[in-house]
Amino acid sequence: MEESSAVPGYTHGMRLHFIRHFPGIGLGNIRPWALQRDWEITETRPYDGELFPDLQGIDLLIVLGGPMGACDEHRYAWLLAELDFVARAIEADTNVLGICLGGQILARVLGADVMRHRHPELGWQRIEPTVEGKRDGRLAAFFAPDLPVMQWHFDTFDLPSGAIHLARNEACENQAFSWGANVLGLQFHPELTHEIVADVLKRYDPLPEGEFVMGADKMLDVECFENLASANSKFLDSIVEQAGGQATAVSASVQA
Repeated sequence: MEESSAVPGYTHGMRLHFIRHFPGIGLGNIRPWALQRDWEITETRPYDGELFPDLQGIDLLIVLGGPMGACDEHRYAWLLAELDFVARAIEADTNVLGICLGGQILARVLGADVMRHRHPELGWQRIEPTVEGKRDGRLAAFFAPDLPVMQWHFDTFDLPSGAIHLARNEACENQAFSWGANVLGLQFHPELTHEIVADVLKRYDPLPEGEFVMGADKMLDVECFENLASANSKFLDSIVEQAGGQATAVSASVQA
């Protein structure tokens, strides 16, 4: 009998569903976290014409990033179906996590504006908690003074009505928010790996200039990715624990 790699004493047999917006941008370090806990992983690739599933049975919905914008339905017609699916997930109290583009999609679905930021933010940057972010606690692993997080975005979002502002930094005021008990939107990328960023960099050569744009060589710091993966594992665990065993749907967006 094959020995299970699942984490002892953990909530097993849950289902994580994610939305992929671009072939090279997947779950990253979230995948091993889920597999170690014996979770089922399913996905939708709307750019390939795949239909969105029934929400029943999804314990955690993660909306990942991609090179498009949250308001680009004139170029990506499938985005309208995605916006509807995410809205229905929120209405059904599904646990949802949005990352970068995913966070921007959440903000738009909840009625907030998404717009071009005044400057790009690319590379390792630190974030800091708001008063509410300290009280919430789920993002605590990302607030260590020696832990930068990966950023890759050209757009930003306003906070939706009723949202709680959780994190900011010098480059971008809205780095994270919560809405209700089950929705978290992030502007930064907790899930990215060395392999994903190395692949993205091939498509952005040369990089744009800017105060908050890091050189490509510094972005590929292996130790930073290892530390980020460790922090993200703690973050995801805290989401599940706070939900009392019901995974909080987290939307991830890699806004390129």
